[in-house]
Amino acid sequence: MPDEIKIHAYTIETGRRSESFDEIIEIVSSDTLDARTRDVNFSQIRAEDVQETSDFRFVDFIRMRGTHGPGKASEQLAVSGFSFNPGEFFAEETALLYDASLNTVFIQYNHHGVRAGSISEYFSAYTNNPESSIKFLPKLRRDAERRLRSKSIFKSIDILVAPATLQSSDNELSVNSALAILAQSSGAQKIEITLRAKRGKNESLDWRNANNIINWIREKIPSGAISTARIQAKENADSDIELIDLLADRLCSTHPINVGPDLRWPRQQRYNALVAARNRLFGLL
Repeated sequence: MPDEIKIHAYTIETGRRSESFDEIIEIVSSDTLDARTRDVNFSQIRAEDVQETSDFRFVDFIRMRGTHGPGKASEQLAVSGFSFNPGEFFAEETALLYDASLNTVFIQYNHHGVRAGSISEYFSAYTNNPESSIKFLPKLRRDAERRLRSKSIFKSIDILVAPATLQSSDNELSVNSALAILAQSSGAQKIEITLRAKRGKNESLDWRNANNIINWIREKIPSGAISTARIQAKENADSDIELIDLLADRLCSTHPINVGPDLRWPRQQRYNALVAARNRLFGLL
């Protein structure tokens, strides 16, 4: 029976003084394999494969994992370990499809692999340009995006965040550091934050600050740091309050995939699934 691969869609946001996303992929592609490894969030990450077709670009990433891993066994044989040469590690694979016409990337979800946030950090750091900035913002279902943009009164924002997983740009260090200090001092793995407006149908969180917080949440979702992100808001004082879930309302597509003889998901099958996800979600972008 086939496994299932989950794929999310992200809008690409490029810094004003950054190289374009296309330029960075060209630079990565031109480097030899041994020159592509970068340290991102305490992990070694590498663009293992870069391919281009007339419509898309594909990149397959690995995260080298030297920590505890699985063994191998059968019904007849006891579990045993794998033999590694010096400098070899487990490698967790994550594939990406880039559609320049949509300014969108479609990324395979691999819980143990490279998260979308780490991939954007990889591209940002690749050229050693301190002003290079690539961010992936999760795309929402069209109706959720429309409902979010139509709101003028924000009643509450609920967030569950893992501070240890946050990735910081320079202007966010104070926010992320404060969360990290709070988590460390209390021994908490996650922190739940609720912002709630005063009572009254006209009362709202500050509109500008609420939108800034929502944008911050959307930037952090790809890192895996945010596990709850719910907004209660309404269009005007007399409207009903609506719930918008920034995680549940993400654009996502699931596809069958067969395990290869080495018990890995073959790269070409993963690339094919990315194309299928792009085609399925195209009308919802």
